[in-house]
This record gives sequence, C-alpha cells and structure tokens, in this order.
Amino acid sequence: MRLVDRAEARCRAPLTLFALAACLGCLTGCARALDGGQAGQVTREFVRQHLQWHSFDDTLSHRALDRLLALFDPGKLYFLRGDVAQLEQAFGDKLDDLVLAGDWSFLQDLLKAYRRRFEARAPFIDSLIDEKQDLATEDFYTLPAERQYLDTEAALDERWRTEIKLQKLHFMSRARTVR
Repeated sequence: MRLVDRAEARCRAPLTLFALAACLGCLTGCARALDGGQAGQVTREFVRQHLQWHSFDDTLSHRALDRLLALFDPGKLYFLRGDVAQLEQAFGDKLDDLVLAGDWSFLQDLLKAYRRRFEARAPFIDSLIDEKQDLATEDFYTLPAERQYLDTEAALDERWRTEIKLQKLHFMSRARTVR
C-alpha cells in the first residue's frame, strides 16, 4: 500500500466510524440499518462536503468512544461510571487500530453492554411508571447535557425516579391521563 493510500485510509477510518455512529443515532425508528457499503457512501459524501482531514489516532479514538456512548445513552440513564471505565479500558485507545484493521466487533460489545443494562433497568422503570408519584415533594432535576455517569445503582434509581416524575408532570400539564 502506498504511503498516501495509508494516510488516506487512516483518515477515512474515523469517518466511517462517524457514519456508523450517526446511523445508529438516526435509525432508531427505521426498519433497517445501513450496511458497510452504504456507510462508506455516506462517509465519502460527508468527507467531500464537510470535513478536514485529521489522523485517526488514540486521541480521536477516545473521542469516538465518547460519542458512541452518548449515542447509546444520551441521558446517562443506563451506564454506570464503572461500565464506562471498562469500555474505556477495552476500547478507548484501540478504536483507531480496530477500525483500520476492519474489525467492527467493538460495536457488538458496546451493544451487548447497553442491552444488558437496558434489560436490567426495564423492570424498575416499569414499576416507577405504575407507581403513584408524590407530586408535592420538591425534586431537583439535572438536564441530560449536564449529567455525569453515576457510581451506584441506587443513584441511578433516583435519577430514573426524577425522570419519570418529570415526564408524568409533563403529561399532566398537557391534560393527559396518567396512571
């Protein structure tokens, strides 16, 4: 492989990762995901119109992992700080090497971690929805953009309680029936 081709491949790899991450975020309501060829087309078009070239290195690997985590858990309602630390340890400075080698298995690992957390939280969330909320108690709500990953399940339970309470209040303000 020529030096120029290798440099271009090092630059395109993060863009392909970006395209896949963007597709994960945009396809939540769609029936199917993009395949590798379609992701490559999206990447090429995006590069042609919008991006400057940067090398895909360890620094960009960490930023890409942060972005993927933000796509999977934008409200920081599922992953704990320990989960994020494990993912950082496993993939933080390796995404560039994996992507350049054509190894996308880290996406499956990330999806498995998210699915495990989602399935573990679902019964608790359902119980909160069914539970009568004390609307007279004052609570403090942290906007998702200002949130940090939490250390314990108990702290995450409290975050979910305030999240559900806010949503119930929102529905009530719109004159909808709340269970």
